[in-house]
Amino acid sequence: MDAKIIVYGSCLVAIFCGATFWSFTMEIDEVQKDVFSARQQLAVTEESLKKAKAWLAARKEAAALVLAAAIIEKQNETLRNEISTILAQRSDVSKVYTSSIERARNELVGTTLPEVKLASGTKFTNAKIQSLDSEITVIHHSGGVSKVPTADLPPEIKDRLRFGFNPGGLGVPAKEKKGNKF
Repeated sequence: MDAKIIVYGSCLVAIFCGATFWSFTMEIDEVQKDVFSARQQLAVTEESLKKAKAWLAARKEAAALVLAAAIIEKQNETLRNEISTILAQRSDVSKVYTSSIERARNELVGTTLPEVKLASGTKFTNAKIQSLDSEITVIHHSGGVSKVPTADLPPEIKDRLRFGFNPGGLGVPAKEKKGNKF
């Protein structure tokens, strides 16, 4: 009987060991499944963290760009104010210059010149300018009265008259000033 007890005891121990091994193996499988699931969750969390870091970097860059845009806008406003001031000064200077040209034209009417040589080669002695405009100039001279094209007057007289000259673009039709924003 002792041998039967030993054999039965050995079988019982073998069954117990087999059941324990099987239970241990099942627990290892469960733990491996949990580890695999945890690794997947870790990968998803790491990917989310990378996206969050990239989003944070993009937001920091956007904030820097907004700040730079605000600084540039302040500088632009300063430049716009300077341009407005310069345009006002330019307009004032142009008006003064235009009035000076008009005064020179008016002073030239009635002026007597000892000799006037036109671009065509014609000479007038004791010439007195009776009237002038951008097209025709009337000159009273020792030989009578002549209407001559203003373009034929000597350069020193045309320089004083400045016909066709428009300082600062004043009075130029809008279609001619189209390309010039100032």
